[in-house]
Amino acid sequence: MDAIVTQLTQLSEWTQGAVDGLLDPWQWEAVLRMAACAVIGTVIGTEREMHGRPAGVRTHLLLCLGCGIVMIASNHFARAYADLTAENVVRLDPARLAYGVVAGIGFLGAGVIMKQGLKAHGLTTAATIWVTAALGLSMGMGMYAVAVCGTVMTMFGLTAMHGLDKLLPSHHYLKLHVSHEGQDGDDCAVQEAIEAGGGKVLSVSIDWSHDNGVTATYVVRITTKDPKSVRQAIWEGVAAHCKNAKRVRLE
Repeated sequence: MDAIVTQLTQLSEWTQGAVDGLLDPWQWEAVLRMAACAVIGTVIGTEREMHGRPAGVRTHLLLCLGCGIVMIASNHFARAYADLTAENVVRLDPARLAYGVVAGIGFLGAGVIMKQGLKAHGLTTAATIWVTAALGLSMGMGMYAVAVCGTVMTMFGLTAMHGLDKLLPSHHYLKLHVSHEGQDGDDCAVQEAIEAGGGKVLSVSIDWSHDNGVTATYVVRITTKDPKSVRQAIWEGVAAHCKNAKRVRLE
């Protein structure tokens, strides 16, 4: 048994010597940080991928990994120029690359935000891109506890808090287009039907033409837990109360 233990000890020492000879110890630490960045990006990106968002697993993985590499490189500056003295002109700022990442990541986040009608889509994905960059920078800096806790909190916000909008009433906005033949539109009846359905008219714009008659567009705000049912109630109420309307369209 002692011989086996001795052989295993020698093998471990030989393996460690080979590893240390292949790369400096700080580079193995850097590889560990890069692997952790890849895991963080994959975890957050998987949640976005499952919801069909434009920035998924690959985007978040590459983003977090790239930010980690940036911080590793920034930390290496102090190591690479450790021999410099006070008389040297070179001045090192390890945070300078991080400033560039924080400033530039907004362009990537802006690319996933799309506006459709009165709603903006992609804000949560843009936020995950920004926070994934921050997690990559913290992991690249060696702040393991901060990166891990930040990942857990991010996933909590994306999963456990996903259904919060279904539990609390919130504001929703919609556009209602009511078309009449000629100029005999009844604006009061439309507004009464909207309010009876649970909406509040914020603004009204009217368009008239010889071919299409009068088209009134109402910007409506509703406060509810179930916007789909309220939208349906408003549409049905307006269609029922405005007998002279030839078209009622909701968006």
